[in-house]
Amino acid sequence: MSDVDAVLARVLADLAPTAVDRVAVSRAVVEVDGRPLELHVTTRGRLLLRITETAFVVTGPDRAAAGGRPVQLRVGHTGMARRTGIRVAVENGGEPARRLAARLRGSGDLVAAMLPLDFTDFTVVEEDGRLLARIVLMGASMTRMRVPPTTTYVRLHDDQRDALLATVDALDACFGVA
Repeated sequence: MSDVDAVLARVLADLAPTAVDRVAVSRAVVEVDGRPLELHVTTRGRLLLRITETAFVVTGPDRAAAGGRPVQLRVGHTGMARRTGIRVAVENGGEPARRLAARLRGSGDLVAAMLPLDFTDFTVVEEDGRLLARIVLMGASMTRMRVPPTTTYVRLHDDQRDALLATVDALDACFGVA
């Protein structure tokens, strides 16, 4: 069993989805508590370490008619010792991206949902005319060391699962008016 298969199987066990459609070797579309999510599992290696992680992708509305530069936002937590809110940096997209960033920052539901979420990467991009939020969590990942030979899976705990699903709901609400 490959690392991608192993991580995908464990993530599916952690999520307990009601429907699963494996659309590619490293991708699956799932429905969890009525919410659609796409899972993208990737592996990156360094000399003696290989990390396999899962990106949770939320698809937003079609923006093909919006025109202009594609939207690209980077989302993170604010606060040093404690998380106090979120920051949304516009990397591309001009005025539509700035409006979307302001809507995300101003969404109390999104802020509340994201505060407990332990993520390593959170981006909102436009791909093929659609908004996509891509969230990579610290959980739902596996590290494999060659020396000494060890494998560790970081489980997607229930609190992270709940925060992820609340974030999906909040993103859907924000994207719905994009």
